[in-house]
Amino acid sequence: MDSFNRRKRNIRADKTIYIFCEGKKTEPLYFEGFAKDIEQEKRRKSVQIKPIGIGANTISLVKSVEERIQKEGISIEEDEIWIVFDKDDFLDDHFDNAIKKARSLKNKFQVAYSNECFELWYLLHFSYFTSPVGRKGKEGYFKKILPLLKEQDPSIKITNYEKQGKRLENLYTLLRPFQEEAIKNAKKLFESLKHDSDKNTPAKQKPSTTVYLLVERLNKLRNEP
Repeated sequence: MDSFNRRKRNIRADKTIYIFCEGKKTEPLYFEGFAKDIEQEKRRKSVQIKPIGIGANTISLVKSVEERIQKEGISIEEDEIWIVFDKDDFLDDHFDNAIKKARSLKNKFQVAYSNECFELWYLLHFSYFTSPVGRKGKEGYFKKILPLLKEQDPSIKITNYEKQGKRLENLYTLLRPFQEEAIKNAKKLFESLKHDSDKNTPAKQKPSTTVYLLVERLNKLRNEP
């Protein structure tokens, strides 16, 4: 990832940043909101941001992305490929191997992973959080987030996370004012774990998220021609 951050990227008018997501709703909706925000701010498209929900996980997600790239003729030389997925309850080696495989593919795939789940990224917008939630990770995180979201938008009526919470289309907009805080908290959390000898693999770094890397990358587009 560091080598990616060091490289200067020349943005073509027809460049696309593909964001392949494990989920079909939560992550794509968030990044679609992000794309619209950048597009409105820049008032023109210098680059296209394309979130895609795959509906697969860990190794199967990476394989699905490979297949889709080949099938659709996506250029890994000219475009940018990000893969977003969670640890959830999957085996440690499945999670770690998926990250290794994605990063090894000609150094063209970038990974934004979360352990335990993407919803940790949401919570970090409001507080620095260091405790894993457990098997009901998504619901557990969202239960903590929901009162905070209702403070921003009292009209939110959610009683079921799976049926309603995952489909909250204005979530990016609600979280946007707190994004810098989320980046700061995610970095602090990641740094606190990566030097712990007992947490030397992504699967053991719980809770943690590198979604901030993708968010920082997208934010750079605001200042690019």
